[in-house]
Order: sequence, then structure tokens, then C-alpha cells
Amino acid sequence: MRMALIARDPGVVREVWAKTPPCPTPERVLDRLAAMITELGGAEPAAGLVLGIPGLVDADTGVVRINANLGWRNVALADAARDRLGLSTMIQNDVRLHTLGEWRFGAGRELTPRQTMADVVIGTGIAMGLVRGGQLWDTPESGEIGHITWNRDGIRCGCGKTGCVETMVGAKALTRLFREQGLPADDFARDVVGTLQAGQPESLALWNQFCRALAFGLSVVILVLHPDLIVLSGGVAQSLSWWKPMLMKALEDELFLGSLSQVRLATSTLADRAPYLGGMSLLLDAALSR
Repeated sequence: MRMALIARDPGVVREVWAKTPPCPTPERVLDRLAAMITELGGAEPAAGLVLGIPGLVDADTGVVRINANLGWRNVALADAARDRLGLSTMIQNDVRLHTLGEWRFGAGRELTPRQTMADVVIGTGIAMGLVRGGQLWDTPESGEIGHITWNRDGIRCGCGKTGCVETMVGAKALTRLFREQGLPADDFARDVVGTLQAGQPESLALWNQFCRALAFGLSVVILVLHPDLIVLSGGVAQSLSWWKPMLMKALEDELFLGSLSQVRLATSTLADRAPYLGGMSLLLDAALSR
């Protein structure tokens, strides 16, 4: 869990981190958020609170419909946070907050309203945010490319389906792949990314599997939406320069000849700041609409 105090200018003022509490009921998570707000200096200076939540989030009603990581179903989080923390509260999917920040302040800030941006966040797993027609696409299921079925004979996903793209793409999937092959994966940067950078054949083979599954998911996005810009974000994407050739080859195998010619691939320019700035944008938009 991480939280920041944001000002319109200069942006991120202060930031704090905390571990997600064990047995993370909504009540325990809100208690931890209260402690983080105190650490940031208290709620009094804040105009509002935006919470970025993984999973299916209904931003209009403030309800977390499904969060597999926390085991939540149909939690009225915005109302509960408002009562517990004393702040006007909005919730949004964490990846869509990242997309909003990246679009307005980062890699997508030069796009015209006629252009489309897909922000593909590869961290623990994979999900996507989409900007099209000058608007953030915002339905609870939009962007869940990690749950496109990649291999019906694959492993069980945390969502309950079998063979999702996310079972092969992301830090969790890569760590599992390495351990299944008897390779060390205790330190992701050293054991998983470091061995790729060193060119170890076993590592290259596993990263190639990762790229094949990622390319399958991206090919669906490209063939259906043909975005002008695909931004690869998140911790795993930070090492893109080392696996980009494998990804491009896999994409060429999935797509029609020339499909990539009008699609620009970039990496995030904001990294961890993007969700914070996306949250600030939501609060500013809400204030303007009143």
C-alpha cells in the first residue's frame, strides 16, 4: 500500500508506504489507510481522497465488485472510507488511474483527441487502461487483458479460469516459471531479470514464453482497437530493452504483415507517479463538474 499527498503544482509532495495488513478485511485496510494519512500530516489539508484498487471497480457507485487479491466482493469502499477517514472519497481501478496520469502528464500527453492510447501495466500481473476519443474508457471489466484465455490446457488463474494470459505474464508468473524449472527466483531483479541480461539460455527460453503470451494479449488489442500508442508500464516493463526483440518477433508472428507499422510502442515516463497524478486529475475533474 502506498499513499501520497498531491498538490496541483508541484505534484507529489510526500509519499508513504505500508504493508497490506494480514487478513485484509476492508476495516483493517481502512485502519491502515488512517495511519498513513496521519503519517502524511493528517486529513485536514486534503481536498479529497482517491483510492486505486486492483480488480473490478465500479467508480460511479464506489463499490469494489471483485478484488481477488484481497478476497473482496461487492464492498462499498468509497462510503466506508468517507465514514472512517472523514474525507470525500472516490475509487477507481488502479490501472485506470495509472492510464489517466500517463495520458495527461506522461507518455500520452501529446496525443490528440482523435488518437488512442493503450496503457499496459505489467507488474505482479497484467492489465490495461484505454484512452479513446479523448476519454478514459471506464467500465468495471474494461482493460482486463490479463484474463483473455491464452492456453485452455494451462494452469488455473486466480480469477477462476484456466490458461489466462496473466498466468504467463507478470512478475508472479515469471517467478513461478523459473521455480518450476528449478531456477532461483527469490530476488526478482537479480534472478529473473539479471539472468536475462546475462543471456543465460534457460532464462531466455522462459522470457520467450512470457513474450509469446504477452504478444497474444497485445495482438487482440491491436487487431480490435489499433491504438496509435501502446505504453508498457509497471515494474516488469522497466526491463523492456532486454526483451523487446523477443516481443516484437512474437507480435509479428501474431499479426498481419504491416499491422505494427502505425502503432508506436513506448515505456512509461512517470512510473510510480502516474496513479497519483491520475487521482489528482479525478479530483480536479470532479471539482470542475460541480
